[in-house]
Amino acid sequence: MALLKLAIDGLYMVARHLMNRTSSLLGSIFSIARQMPGASLLVVLQLLSGVASILGLPLLVPVLKMLDNKTIGIGDDPILHYLINAANFLGIQPSFSNILILMAVLVISSILLDVLVVLLGQYRQYQLVSDKSLGLLDGYLHVRWSWMMKHHSGEMNHALYNEAAAWSDAVFQSLRLIVTSIQVVSYLLVAYYVSWQGALAATIILSLLLLINLLLSQQIKKISYKKNLKQKEFVELVQTVQQNRKFLKSSLLHSPLIIQFTNMVGKIVQYAKDMAWRTQVQRGWAQSGVFMVLIALLAFHKQLGLGYAELIVLMAAFARMLPQITALSSEYAAFATKLPVYEALNSRLMTLEAQKEEFGSEQYVPGSKIQFENVSFSYENGQKVLRDVNFEMPPNQTVAIVGGSGQGKSTILDLLLGLWRPQSGVIRYGLISHHSLDYGSLRSRVAYVSQETTLFDGSLYDNLVVGIEKASKEDVHNVIDLVQLTGMVAGLPNGLEALIGENGVRLSGGQRQRIALARALLIKPDLLILDEATSALDMSTEEEILKAVFQRLHHRMTILIVTHRTATVENADIVYMLKDGNLKLLNYAEKRKV
Repeated sequence: MALLKLAIDGLYMVARHLMNRTSSLLGSIFSIARQMPGASLLVVLQLLSGVASILGLPLLVPVLKMLDNKTIGIGDDPILHYLINAANFLGIQPSFSNILILMAVLVISSILLDVLVVLLGQYRQYQLVSDKSLGLLDGYLHVRWSWMMKHHSGEMNHALYNEAAAWSDAVFQSLRLIVTSIQVVSYLLVAYYVSWQGALAATIILSLLLLINLLLSQQIKKISYKKNLKQKEFVELVQTVQQNRKFLKSSLLHSPLIIQFTNMVGKIVQYAKDMAWRTQVQRGWAQSGVFMVLIALLAFHKQLGLGYAELIVLMAAFARMLPQITALSSEYAAFATKLPVYEALNSRLMTLEAQKEEFGSEQYVPGSKIQFENVSFSYENGQKVLRDVNFEMPPNQTVAIVGGSGQGKSTILDLLLGLWRPQSGVIRYGLISHHSLDYGSLRSRVAYVSQETTLFDGSLYDNLVVGIEKASKEDVHNVIDLVQLTGMVAGLPNGLEALIGENGVRLSGGQRQRIALARALLIKPDLLILDEATSALDMSTEEEILKAVFQRLHHRMTILIVTHRTATVENADIVYMLKDGNLKLLNYAEKRKV
């Protein structure tokens, strides 16, 4: 008795665990499906399809009987009874041909509604991919600079290229699970209507099938989670190789990377294989189970009291159900595969939202004087970069900051743009402190040209006007002439429409920097920042370009130059020297000496 009680308790615990897991799973499926725009409409359409099937397929029984005796017995057929009463009310004769037409209309309507639901779901899935990708990109561009610096950009590439599509797949598959379940239930109701004994046996077998598939899908979900992590690592490695391709190619150091690639790809392939065989086991198990139900109906039709007409209808219902059961199994396997990615992307979006930059509400006023007042800054590792820095940028003046590498020149720019915030001191933009400033209003008035020039894979013209809504051809030619690119453009086969390759790979470093400078000038900013912007140019060319720029722009906009090359600051109104975290204003004699 004790063993029996122990066994019963064990079965109860297992059943309770399975019920909890099933309840949680159903809740997840419905919650995810609601992410699909118009999900309620699609479910309603599928319900209508199910009703059409429930009404249409059973009409096959009287139609087949009427082929023998041409009489209609409606006493034992409530569906036929209600339909004939409805036909009489509408003035339609309940003849053999009319019943046949009604059955055809109902069944075909059910099929067409099924097709419509799938098509609408796919269309909305494609829109979800677009919306989620845009949401990811927008979220990434608005996170704190400190968070962005810590996280590998390959993670975001993986999210944009893979996770966004997988996220929408999970939403679509959850909706398909609901829709397919409605179809299966519809055909089961038809089967119950014709023979409750046969339908009950089918229900028990199908429940066992779904239970086994549920257990298999849990394993698929765990493997999918590992596969997604490995794919993210793979994308990060690919991006690192692309960023260092010249170094790797020139130094022949790619052999260890090939081994690393091979190991990663091998892992990903193994995970894919593990998921594939489990998915196919689910599919084969489901098909075999439903087929055995059909065999059992044929073998025991006499015991179940099934005549020829009822047997044909049951076979039709189960024949329609067979692909749906197979689809249900496949869709659940696909859902389990995408679920870890869905959860990972949701977590990523929540992180991006939590790390979103927070600005004040005061708008930057163009032409404002910018001042640093006793500003100190240290990075999170404790490295002290700036100590009680004071400097000012009067409007329409050219200010230069000179210092060696690693002294903190770029950190000052990051603080000025609000990418970092000072630990102490205040940055003022006119009368507005950095605590109150809406940095978006400042950045929209800034053109930033850095030493690390980044160009887009497209034409020269596209790279010049990127992000600029209105740029006349006259403006474009003026800035090209200003930065001495006229000769290069004239020598290109298609001029401004010439393709420059990925990140301007077909151009020299100096040409790329000149394009970046021209692009900045086209913005017509209030503040132009040149962060080692001409370091790739030879001294003579740098002098000519800067002289031309200053002649055109000097005292017309505020210019901030950051450089370690002292010759660059010849035309600056104000020059500061940065050394050991301290910023010193140079007097006339010191500036001449520099």
